[in-house]
Amino acid sequence: MDAFGYVDLKRKAGPSLKSFEVEKDSTSEYIESAAAGGIISYSIDPSIKTQDEQHLIKTYRELSNAAEIDQALQEIVNETLIFDVANKKAVEIGFANESSEKLSESIKKKIISEFDNVYELFDFKNKGADIFRKWYIDGKIYFLKVVPEGSKDGVERIVRIDPMKMKKVTELPKKDADGIIDLSKIQTWFVFSDSFQTNTYHIQKGMKVKPDSVIFVDSGLKNEETDQTIGYLYKSIVPYNNLKLMEDSLLIYRVSRSPERRAFYIDVGQLPKQKAEEYLKSLMNRFKTKLVYDSKTGTILDKKNVLSMVEDFWLPRRDGKGTEIQTLPGAENLGVIQDVTYFKRKLYQSLNVPMSRFDEEKESSFTFGHATEINRDEYRFKKFIDKLRNKFILLFEDLLKTQLVLKKIIVEEDWAEIHGSIEWIYTEDNYFVEFKEQELLNSRLAILQQIDPFLDKYFTREWVFENVLKYSEKEITQLLKELPPLPPPENEIPNTPPAPPTVLPQGLGND
Repeated sequence: MDAFGYVDLKRKAGPSLKSFEVEKDSTSEYIESAAAGGIISYSIDPSIKTQDEQHLIKTYRELSNAAEIDQALQEIVNETLIFDVANKKAVEIGFANESSEKLSESIKKKIISEFDNVYELFDFKNKGADIFRKWYIDGKIYFLKVVPEGSKDGVERIVRIDPMKMKKVTELPKKDADGIIDLSKIQTWFVFSDSFQTNTYHIQKGMKVKPDSVIFVDSGLKNEETDQTIGYLYKSIVPYNNLKLMEDSLLIYRVSRSPERRAFYIDVGQLPKQKAEEYLKSLMNRFKTKLVYDSKTGTILDKKNVLSMVEDFWLPRRDGKGTEIQTLPGAENLGVIQDVTYFKRKLYQSLNVPMSRFDEEKESSFTFGHATEINRDEYRFKKFIDKLRNKFILLFEDLLKTQLVLKKIIVEEDWAEIHGSIEWIYTEDNYFVEFKEQELLNSRLAILQQIDPFLDKYFTREWVFENVLKYSEKEITQLLKELPPLPPPENEIPNTPPAPPTVLPQGLGND
C-alpha cells in the first residue's frame, strides 16, 4: 500500500548478506517475521522501554515549561538559528570546491533551486525556531511527506506528526537452522497509532507507513542501560527535581521560621489538669488576635485564620514560678542560599549552557566583544551548537533528496556522491563573526611580521599563504599571478646573466 499517494523509491535487490547477529540501533522497535499481521494490527514487544519512552517525552515537555530551562532553551535556539541577517536564510547550501568538480553547473543550480523549495515547504523563516525547539525537547521529530497521486512536482506539503503517535519498527527475518540471518531481508517501516500513548494492549493497532514517506530525525543520544534514544533534556531531570525540592524546602523553612513568636508561660497554681486547660484556653481566646486581612476583597475580616506554624505558644506553669512571656527569635540564616545556587548551577551544566550567561552580577558574566573576552565555557557551548546543527540538518537532507529523486533530477544511486559535495552553511551573528575574523587576521599578521625577514630564505611564499594566512589552493594560484616578484635582499648581488667568453684573435692564443 502506498501511503498518502507517495510511491516508495525503487531499490535494486541486493545480494544475500549472511550474519549470525544484527546490529540494532536505539531508534527502532524490533519484531520477528510472522505469517499473520499487517497494516491493521501487528505484534510488538510491550516492554517497559516503550512505556518509558512515552513517559520521558511527557517529562521533557513538562521540564520545558520551567523558567530556568525555558531560558536555557531560548539561548540554545537563538544561538543555533539566526534569522535577523538581511538577505540571508538561517541555513544555506553550498558546494565543496574539491568534491563538487564532477557536478555540472546546471545540476548545482537545480539543487540550489530545490533547496529553496524545501526551505519554503518547512516555512522555516516563520516556523524554524519552533521546529528546532520541538526537536530539541522531544529528542525526535517526524514529518509526513504529502505527494499528490501522479504528480511530477515532488512533495506538495509536509505535516508534522507528534512523536507520541509514531514509532519506527524493524522486522527481522527468522534465523535458519544454523542460526544465520539474511541481512538483506530486514524491513523497516513506521507505524502511526493513537494507542501508543496508553500502552495498555499488547497488540498495537495503527497504519503502516513506508520509510521514504517520513522524515525522521532523532537526537543521536542513547541510554546505554535501556538501549533507547533519549532527548537532550534527559540529564536535566534529576538536577531540576533537586532544585525544585530545595526551593520548596527553603520556602517552607522561611515561612515557618522567619517570624518572631511569643511563648506564654501561664501560672495555673494548684488547679486540676482539666481546669488548668480551660483556664489556658480562655486566656488564649482573650488575647489572640482575630483580625485577618483578606487579599481578595481588600477588607479586614473578624475571624480566626492564622497559620499554626506562626502562632504563639501557650504553656502552663506550676511550682509558683508565675506568669512569663518570652519572645522567640526568628531564623537568622534566611539569606543563605548556597544550596539553591549549587543545584541551579548543576542544572545549567546539564543543559550545556554557560552559567555566565545568567549571572549578570558577577564579573565572569558573558560579555559580547572580542575573542579574548570569550571564556572556555563559551567555546564549549559553540562546539555543542555545532553538533546540534550537524544533527538537525538531516531534516533538510532527507527532504532535498526526495525532491531531487521525485523530479528526476538525479537517481537515488547518485545521492551518495552529491551528498558528499554539499556544504550546509548556518548563518552566524554578523557582529560576532566580524570580531572573530578581525582577531584571527590580527594574529596572522603578527606572525607574518616575524616571518617576513626570512621570506624566500627559510620560508617560501606558497608555504606562508597556505600555513599562515590559510588561503585555499585557488586563492594562492591567483595571488602568485597578480603579485610582483620579491626584490632581492640588500646584501645579495642580483642574478645577472654571465658575460660571454672573450674570443681572442687567431694566433694570439697561448701555446
